[in-house]
Amino acid sequence: MNHYEIVYLMDAVNNKESASFFRELSGTVLSVGGLVHRYESWGKHILSYVIKNTPTAYYYCMNIECSCDSLIKINTKLKQNRTLLRFLIVKRKYKPTCKSVFIKALEKDNPSQDQKE
Repeated sequence: MNHYEIVYLMDAVNNKESASFFRELSGTVLSVGGLVHRYESWGKHILSYVIKNTPTAYYYCMNIECSCDSLIKINTKLKQNRTLLRFLIVKRKYKPTCKSVFIKALEKDNPSQDQKE
């Protein structure tokens, strides 16, 4: 089985559907015999350019493990969702063992109150 990272952008207006979409997508991954290793919400960001008349979007990252044949079903599921603005699937060499670089950068820029004291 191969490791993949899926990054997808959801319309900021339909953000309420993000939890149900994650359950639906992770259910698809599990039903085809895959595993979900990590799921991160990267928050709301302004897009570099407007996509489908939307200037902002919520970014999400999901690391999964599945076979190449299973990835076709997951890709189809992503294409069918109309609230997704864009998505990208990247093959990784290893499964993730720590937080993503993006989350580490956010934490570095915005340290929590515990770290300040």
